[in-house]
Amino acid sequence: MATYTDANGVKLITTGDEAGTWGSSTNVNLQILDRAANGFESIALSSTTYTLTLSAQPSSAEDGHYKAIKFTGSPGGTCTVTLSQNDKARVYMILNSTDAALIITQGSGANVTIEVGKGSIVLADGAGSGAAVTDFTAAVQNVTDLSSPFNVGATSVTTTGTELNLLDGSAAGTIANSKAVIYGSSGEVNATTLQISGTSITATAAELNYVDGVTSAIQTQIDSKMPLGTVAVTVAGGKFVIDGTSQQTVEIKPSVTYRFDQSDSSNASHPLRFSTTSDGTHGGGSAFTDGVTTAGTPGSAGAYTQVKLEQDAPAILYYYCSNHSGMGGKAVVRMSDLTASRALISDSGGDIAVSGVTTSELDILDGLTATTAELNIMDGVTATTAELNYVDGVTSAIQTQIDSKQATITGAATTIDDTDLTASRAVISNASGKVAVSDVTDTELGYLDGVTSAVQTQINGKQATITGAASSITSSNLTALRSLYSDASGKVAASSITATELSYLSGVTSAIQTQINSKQATITGAATTIDDADLTASRAVVSNASGKVAVSAVTSTEVGYLDGVTSAIQTQIDGKAANTTLAESTWETGTSTTETIVSPAKVRASAIAAIGDQTWQSVTGSRAINTTYQNTTGRPIHLAIVAFGAGGNLTKIEVSTASNMSGAITLDTDIDNNNNFGLQGLIPDNSYYRLTSANGGFTSWAELR
Repeated sequence: MATYTDANGVKLITTGDEAGTWGSSTNVNLQILDRAANGFESIALSSTTYTLTLSAQPSSAEDGHYKAIKFTGSPGGTCTVTLSQNDKARVYMILNSTDAALIITQGSGANVTIEVGKGSIVLADGAGSGAAVTDFTAAVQNVTDLSSPFNVGATSVTTTGTELNLLDGSAAGTIANSKAVIYGSSGEVNATTLQISGTSITATAAELNYVDGVTSAIQTQIDSKMPLGTVAVTVAGGKFVIDGTSQQTVEIKPSVTYRFDQSDSSNASHPLRFSTTSDGTHGGGSAFTDGVTTAGTPGSAGAYTQVKLEQDAPAILYYYCSNHSGMGGKAVVRMSDLTASRALISDSGGDIAVSGVTTSELDILDGLTATTAELNIMDGVTATTAELNYVDGVTSAIQTQIDSKQATITGAATTIDDTDLTASRAVISNASGKVAVSDVTDTELGYLDGVTSAVQTQINGKQATITGAASSITSSNLTALRSLYSDASGKVAASSITATELSYLSGVTSAIQTQINSKQATITGAATTIDDADLTASRAVVSNASGKVAVSAVTSTEVGYLDGVTSAIQTQIDGKAANTTLAESTWETGTSTTETIVSPAKVRASAIAAIGDQTWQSVTGSRAINTTYQNTTGRPIHLAIVAFGAGGNLTKIEVSTASNMSGAITLDTDIDNNNNFGLQGLIPDNSYYRLTSANGGFTSWAELR
């Protein structure tokens, strides 16, 4: 029996094998050897995965037999080329002429990536599931002649040999004359002198570091910026809005340039000017022009008013619109020295000013809650903080208020001007008309809460002594949980009827006695047999010979059998045939065409006679796979088929009552791909049947007909 080589699956024919086919097998072997020795193939890729086929027992030369392979096409992304049979070692020369990188793999071990336009000799170690692929080219390359350009990985190196020689003698982190610069381990480069076009750089490293992060020409960026002190000006609601705040007070320092940018369109017809007078020319003043320049038309690009004041400029200026009044605000240039050691206040214009209060006087006010107006009254006061706090809330001259008050307490209050009253008592006027305490406590006084009229009048209107029916319950309690009634004297009394018994009246809708009188005094009639004892359980109830209620011998279970009866039971029974018992010998009477009762013996004899003449018949030559046949024998037939399958598909016997096999039923089936197997089934008379398979067939077909 022939065997195959490990590497390329060359068929080794043994003596006496391949009679009549030896030439074909030999030609396949020669084609395999030709491809393995010097074969070259171009394979177009169209997806990101591809398997290079090489069978263990090939029936023809395969792509995996080629020694050299050029991959072409557009795989749509990095393509993984898998070498089949991961337990076979092999060597390939591969050229990547696709538009994407190739990954050469054989197992879960290392892979080789071949970039676009590159080639490589790859070695697959055939180590099974963990097989690895090695770039044999890189492993054996002897760099003796590097023609420019050459590649390092996927990058083309264009450096000349002369340029590479500049690295000779270079030291990391140090600059040497006519040598290449190599950064130190921390990315540093040290040099004593740096020149650009012959000009030495004198800037320090710290100064040079200021350009770190710059993304475009510095001068261009500077030119595009607005001058120092640029103030954005807009107009809203007829007012100048400075940096987002309407009529904001601005600060202008001498010798510093400020540009009030009026390029926003809202500034149209509103030139901004300065004056030493509030609202400028609209307030009777004139424009202040020292150090003030203007450019452009307000509301247009590039329009502004620029100010650079001298050191002796006025401390306060005002900005205003030269065309419209009431639009401007204050510009503070500088503050003159304030009077020393004085408290600060806001003046009538809202500006900071000094008051007449000294810091010493102010210290006295530590913790004070009085208002500014109240404080100004006390200029020069030496009182303590606690004493000053007594004037918190004063609304007019204290002395005037004091002079208007009574000098000595007189009248009714003279009794309470030097001592406290007894606590928690009602206050009254005594016999002398003075304030005094009574014997009534505040608790007792509280009992008057809610009184709506004279208490004595209400008391006089009440009954002095309880009389009538209630006189029987004025000194003791009634018996608990009893119904109340009026006794023989007409007084309230407790009856012997308990509250529980009384509750039985709940729901009564008419006179109880009347209802009782209307009821039957003694049970009579058919019910007299059930007025003192229970009936036997679970029996049907009947009327006895005396016409009384009684139980029958019929149980409730037996009565249940009547469920579903739709007409008279006896009538239905009378309509049924009487019970007939026949011996088997009696069954034998009659002929096969006239007898109505057939014995089991005749049934068996008839069945044996029906199939006794059926025999097995080979119909292999007249049957075909996937072809429909009909049983027209007038009786069932039995199928016995030796079949085989292929490609993992089912082979099965189907039967149907329709000629197009709709609603077919599978009688027997198998899926064996390599060996023969038996299938069988019973086909009813006049039914249709067939053997179906996608790739299988049969070797014999017999029918019991």
